[in-house]
Amino acid sequence: MPKIVDFEQRKQEIVQKAIEVFIEKGYHKTNLADIAKECNMGRTTLYQYFKDKEEIFEYAAEQLSKNLEADCMNILEDKKLSAADKLKTIISLLTSQYHLEKNKMLMMVEMWLLSKRENNALKWKLEKRLNVLRRMFEHLLDEGIRAKEFKEINPKAMAFTIFTLVETFVLQAAFVNNISYQEHLNNIYALLNGLKA
Repeated sequence: MPKIVDFEQRKQEIVQKAIEVFIEKGYHKTNLADIAKECNMGRTTLYQYFKDKEEIFEYAAEQLSKNLEADCMNILEDKKLSAADKLKTIISLLTSQYHLEKNKMLMMVEMWLLSKRENNALKWKLEKRLNVLRRMFEHLLDEGIRAKEFKEINPKAMAFTIFTLVETFVLQAAFVNNISYQEHLNNIYALLNGLKA
């Protein structure tokens, strides 16, 4: 009796293998034959799941960003944490995710740069996800101001500034090998402490 393969599960497996190939070879040097070989399947079988490498790349980006967003939402819903603690925890999550999964995050940086240059649908999807994260920062700052945890500031402008620091850390850490994750995270925390009322 033939083995029944769950379609979505198989797509996930293909994406995981494809991520490894993208990390090793980079987006432009990767082709479907490389991905099919890594997945131990023929290219025609691969076409049953994805039409081209761009679709695999986009699916991978979508999955990585959805997972990060879900983790952030769990933090937002934690009633035991203050707004300041939630903000610190989310920042820690975003930066530690990079630290722990540097290769996947490098791939995300590559996706982001490619989407900016090529102005494709992936650009809009990634920007939408980044805006969700920025709005989380803004929401937490606003919540902290109302709870008198933070000084009176413009939450939208400050959310943009803090998010830019996190983005810059991730981008710079991709190119600088001897960066101290914890030291830079502590510096971001020191800046947040300066916002306390």
